[in-house]
Amino acid sequence: MKYNGTIYRPPIEANTFLLPITEGCTHNSCTFCNMYQGIPFRMLPLSEVEDYLTETKQSYGRYCERIQRVYLVGADPFALSARNLLESLLLLGHSLMKT
Repeated sequence: MKYNGTIYRPPIEANTFLLPITEGCTHNSCTFCNMYQGIPFRMLPLSEVEDYLTETKQSYGRYCERIQRVYLVGADPFALSARNLLESLLLLGHSLMKT
């Protein structure tokens, strides 16, 4: 998956699996922040998320079964509806956790 922009990961999430589900920021006009400047907010289509998970499974194989934590990447993934978040998480579980 080609991600548009920079991925910001908190240090505490250094060993956490990153799952991009959004790009850009919903507000994107804070005077003190330029993290997502010029990148409009959008939810990544489930097809892109699924492609990313398929590539991950192909690259890392059985190591995917060891994933214990997932960090949802994007400036504001919790701006999505509960239904959209759940669809992404169910896709994660079906894609990576199956053998």
